[in-house]
Amino acid sequence: MSLINFDSLREDVAKQIRKINRWQITSALKYLFLHPNFKVRPLKLMNQIYAENKYFFDKGTMSLEDDPYFSLKPHQRLYLTKLYRAAFDGMMQKLYKRSFILKLTQFNQVNAHGVTAEWQIPRKAIGKQVILYFHGGGYNIGSVKTYRGYTSLLAHKTRRKILSVDYRLAPEHQYPAALEDCLAAFRWLQKEGYSTENIIFAGDSAGGGLVLSSLLKLKQEEETMPNCGILFSPFTDWTFSGKSWFTNMPTDPIVCDLPLYRFGENYLNIEKVDLKNPLISPLFGDYEGLPPLLFLVSSTEMCYDDGKRVANRARATGVEIHWEEWQDMVHVFPAFGYKTDWPELKELYTKIQDFLAKQFG
Repeated sequence: MSLINFDSLREDVAKQIRKINRWQITSALKYLFLHPNFKVRPLKLMNQIYAENKYFFDKGTMSLEDDPYFSLKPHQRLYLTKLYRAAFDGMMQKLYKRSFILKLTQFNQVNAHGVTAEWQIPRKAIGKQVILYFHGGGYNIGSVKTYRGYTSLLAHKTRRKILSVDYRLAPEHQYPAALEDCLAAFRWLQKEGYSTENIIFAGDSAGGGLVLSSLLKLKQEEETMPNCGILFSPFTDWTFSGKSWFTNMPTDPIVCDLPLYRFGENYLNIEKVDLKNPLISPLFGDYEGLPPLLFLVSSTEMCYDDGKRVANRARATGVEIHWEEWQDMVHVFPAFGYKTDWPELKELYTKIQDFLAKQFG
């Protein structure tokens, strides 16, 4: 049973969530029909995931180093992941299906040092600046195509070209594949003639984590960093040590029903990695010397502490931090709030525009 508490959501937010949840269910059922697997028993698996999440919520802690609530074989985890991919992809495509922004955007797929990426160029792009975008999805789901509607909108709101990166996903590709792909795209941009001072890193959720991990890796390698970073609800801690992971579970309808423990199993070789490695969990990084960072979060989302704690750590080392938070919003609300009248959306894009104006004059 879902952990979403609709009574705790603002009425207009609950209405939007119910709509996109219907689209996710429809897309999931379509996948089950087209790709039946009676050995996996996906509906039973889904109920087990709900029970597992409730177990962690009641316990108030979750550790990938502990024994799982129930055991899954690799082929079961892969099928489950593909099911969640289908549900998420179908929902996002339905949400942005009739977006006029798509008709005003030029799309060009490129090979960025072996990494598939896509240029998304708005009609009124300004200057030589480019946003290098890393999508979210818990390192397991999502794609450039899935996010195309949202990132195109971001390109138009900022009047900047976006290069959206189709980094490799787990479980097919474990850490550090995603990080390597993001860095490869950054280096490709430089080879194409883009100055680092004109490159902006941006990402949501896991993509926000990749922004931070990429910056920390560039620092480690003593490479030149981009001008700045924009983080939408960044996921930064695979130890799940923040209290908001549990206190905000009923008010985060985007994340609360995801198989987070399973996504971690997929992405990380738990027995061989240090979960506090900053390139895995950037919360634990040394931020001294990093470029200015803009955080855009909701105080009622599960990732809230992930962003807040990174911002505090980075600010303590002298990094220029811009922190913007809203109440009653969902995780990565600009992506899921399309076609709503949420006043927070206008405020968010104004904050981004102001931040970029400050960085570029």
